[in-house]
Amino acid sequence: MTMKTTTIETGEISRRKLNKYACACAVVGSMISIIFGYDTGVMSGAMIFIKEEFTIKEGQVEVLAGILNLCALWGPCAPEGPLITSAGDIR
Repeated sequence: MTMKTTTIETGEISRRKLNKYACACAVVGSMISIIFGYDTGVMSGAMIFIKEEFTIKEGQVEVLAGILNLCALWGPCAPEGPLITSAGDIR
């Protein structure tokens, strides 16, 4: 995939190769941001029902939301390969 660029001073058009790795990283980063935003919206809606169901105070709801965000951080930071392999082996 190539990209056209025009130099302002000379008016020449040059072709540069697009970095596929950078484009893939940008797409994956955008998808992760969309999913994280969706999860945040779901949790904000669920907090109302959690507060009513367990009769907890507003401060406790805030702590719960923070803990859930910390739990969501585990996924990208975890050593997923060996963990998933050991959990998924059916021998």
